[in-house]
Amino acid sequence: KARVVCGLCPHKRARAPLRAVKGRPGAFVHSLCASYFPEVTTRFRAGQVEVDLQPLDARVEADKKNKCSLCSRTVGLTVKCCKASCTKRFHPVCAGPAGVAVDGLVKDYDAKTNAPIVACRAHERELQIAVLDEGEAPDYKFAEGEEVDARYHAGRFWHRAVIEEVTRRGRLYAVRYQDGEVERDVPRHHMRQRKYVDEEEEEGKEPTPSAKKGAKRKRDDDAGGFATPTASKGASGDDDGDDSDGSGEDSEEDEDDSDDDGEPESEYEKMRLANMQRNASFLAALGLQTPGMTPDGAAAPKRKYAKRTTVVDPNSVRRSVRDRAPVKYGVDKEAKRAAKQRALEEKHKERLEKKRRQHQRALEAQEKRNMKRERREMDLEEKASRRLRRALIRQEKEAAAEAARAQLAAVRQQRRDVQEEVRRLQAEEAGYQKELMGLLNNASSYNGGGGGGGGEDAAAAPKRADE
Repeated sequence: KARVVCGLCPHKRARAPLRAVKGRPGAFVHSLCASYFPEVTTRFRAGQVEVDLQPLDARVEADKKNKCSLCSRTVGLTVKCCKASCTKRFHPVCAGPAGVAVDGLVKDYDAKTNAPIVACRAHERELQIAVLDEGEAPDYKFAEGEEVDARYHAGRFWHRAVIEEVTRRGRLYAVRYQDGEVERDVPRHHMRQRKYVDEEEEEGKEPTPSAKKGAKRKRDDDAGGFATPTASKGASGDDDGDDSDGSGEDSEEDEDDSDDDGEPESEYEKMRLANMQRNASFLAALGLQTPGMTPDGAAAPKRKYAKRTTVVDPNSVRRSVRDRAPVKYGVDKEAKRAAKQRALEEKHKERLEKKRRQHQRALEAQEKRNMKRERREMDLEEKASRRLRRALIRQEKEAAAEAARAQLAAVRQQRRDVQEEVRRLQAEEAGYQKELMGLLNNASSYNGGGGGGGGEDAAAAPKRADE
């Protein structure tokens, strides 16, 4: 089965729900990636959720040269750390599992772009301290069994949950939501202490309109970081009539608060209200209810900031000056000065000893280098001498071979001379033979003319000549 790739990040795993892309059959995008870019629009069509990525085409093309600081890939679209001097960039899906502060501890949404804000590890703490609620420590660690508000799969909305397990030295958690589902490896920045409690849960009854209006304006837990819009003036008029039995001071406060509960005071609140209404219409098309809003589009009852009680551990309280030992205040200044001087001398001795050891190690290293250099030079000299000896032996062998070749050539020349001399002698002998035969023939003819006795002597002459 083919694995689906997100159009805004290089990841094939479904780290977040995948949505179809409008006008691009077979293309999908993570809902988490799409939520980080305000240009993206989402709508419900033909039973599916479609995401329009056309406004991001030019931005994706221009972002190809930017590399993600976590996966080191240039595919998709990255978001930059909110620190102006920081150059780190992340894919939204990469940032969550890596422990980067995303959409939680810094701010929920930027007032200008209406997009989540990302902070890298280096600037996470200083930005956390600037925006955390009063009384919450930035390095607070949750414990098992504690009730918290968590973001389901790094989503936009807060959900009530209970911590079941703490892993990796308190950096990752396993939480169980109210519907029984368990999510593991949840980072710290996707959770927060549960500080917003329904008045109904606290007192067991419906909150009164005066309590609604008297409560301080806070962010709604389930509205995904948006401020919960208050009811309109017409809707709040009924509540005021129901609360007419209250005191005059309450009615005056209601009149003062009614001005604040009308139109949003700033452009940021108008933008948040518009986003909430858009999310409400989108979820209504899916048959769901928007957290923090009623089915008819009105604002849900506001949540009340829970009162916190501080329990002081008597063992952790410091003793007063009078309970402390008086010897601390009777220490002689000279003794203090002497102790300080001894401490300085010890430190100076330690520094000198450290420098001595460093110098000794440097000398030993230099000596090792010198010995190594000497051995290398001796090896080179030995190799050169061996090469010279081999060259001399080769020259001697060549000279001996040359002498042997010259001697052999002389012997061969001498042999040729001897053979030539033998041939000359044989030729002379053949000439002598011919001359002798001529003489013998002449003698035989001479003897034949003189008589018979001479004939016998003529017949025996050749035999004597042969002998």
